[in-house]
Amino acid sequence: MERVRVPVDLLLDSSITASAMVVWIALRLYPELTKHGRPSPSQLAILTGLSRPTVRQGLARLAAAGWYQLSPARPVLPPAKPNTRHFIEIPGELLDDRSIRPQAVVMYGLLQATPEYKPPTGKYTRKQLREMTGKALKTISRATNALANRGWIERTRKNHLCPYTFTVKNPVYEQYRKEIRRIMRRIRRPNNVGQGLMGELLSQIVASREYQDNATPGFLVNPYTREMMELDRYYAHARVALEFNGPQHYMETDFAGFEDVVKQQMRDVAKRLICEKRGIRLVVIHPEDLTLKKMIQKVRNLLPLRDLRRSNPIIRYLEKRAWLYRQTARREQALTARRAAVARSQRQEVTAT
Repeated sequence: MERVRVPVDLLLDSSITASAMVVWIALRLYPELTKHGRPSPSQLAILTGLSRPTVRQGLARLAAAGWYQLSPARPVLPPAKPNTRHFIEIPGELLDDRSIRPQAVVMYGLLQATPEYKPPTGKYTRKQLREMTGKALKTISRATNALANRGWIERTRKNHLCPYTFTVKNPVYEQYRKEIRRIMRRIRRPNNVGQGLMGELLSQIVASREYQDNATPGFLVNPYTREMMELDRYYAHARVALEFNGPQHYMETDFAGFEDVVKQQMRDVAKRLICEKRGIRLVVIHPEDLTLKKMIQKVRNLLPLRDLRRSNPIIRYLEKRAWLYRQTARREQALTARRAAVARSQRQEVTAT
């Protein structure tokens, strides 16, 4: 979960609109936008949900108030007295929620600046927020209601005369945690971890849910046995299939003997030839390919990709699990190779005697 540290005095600067504040937050969240010069209003519009004219006006207001530097282009902090600047945090996912308007984004930050706030809980009254911001009570209610309705804050109060007790939340992050638990269950099956990791990485990378796992299209028939064969993941609409080939496709393992390896290789050849004949691009993935970067390279020119400029907890979890899997696969391959070498040596000794 990526957060942006935002100075409270930016959120309280009456010369800057809420939209301009969101632009400043986006510039901090995506520093690459100003890496080669002035940021593109079109890119900022896509990332913030604002119109291009609103983005341009926001940049102009930020520059006029000293929050944005034109050369070199970057968001900055105006001079302040030492140790007087107070910061709050805005999660990047809040900017992605298009139902949350800029005023509500700002309010999410200001709630963290209320006197009784001790992360992640605090208290507020609408009158208190009006005194802080100078905004109308209706504007404050609209912003706090939007945050509550979308799960960005939880709040309660005993009656209409009492202050709200609130807790700052991140519903997107909480959803990530639930999905990670589901992923853990899905890839727990023995002898299927590599294929499972490949599928989960593809689900994060590819901007399409039109796929089938363990697909058995009618044309994929083993010419030697007449049995149906499977494609680990099949994007039929794009005519792209992906197969995960673990060590058992190339060498004997604890659960695949010599005959199993030969049969597996015959199936692999048959799949490749049938897919070529059908005009289907068959992409083979090996354990060393189970990284975000390599998987993107594998499918970049074949399938639509998601915008992954920001990482997320699911990707970080999958990268960690894939790293552990690669380490285990290397150790097992090395051990299997040593065993095979010992077996060959023993056979040679027997033959020699």
